[in-house]
Amino acid sequence: MGAVTTTTPGGQDRREEGSGPIVAAHDLPYMATACAAYPQDLYAKVAKALSIPARSSSICSAPPPGWRYFAERSVEVGKLAVKTGLWVLYEREHGQLRINPVSKAR
Repeated sequence: MGAVTTTTPGGQDRREEGSGPIVAAHDLPYMATACAAYPQDLYAKVAKALSIPARSSSICSAPPPGWRYFAERSVEVGKLAVKTGLWVLYEREHGQLRINPVSKAR
């Protein structure tokens, strides 16, 4: 709410719903979020998703350019997004939710 980006220069007038609940509603056997600032976590989740014979989903985030930060600070900004709860790293496997310890759940 109120976020200003290059596509919403006047600011958001509502809170973003996010795609996690939409994907979870499809009852996939495996779903995970990841952030490029945590490459080992990203690699492990992609490997796990690929090992499951059924459909699965991984949602990866990197801080968007609309956040107006210098590119060389991408990893730092990504880690801050995760540590503050703006982007939560989690896995949902057969309905069981597991939040990564580095994430601050909102």
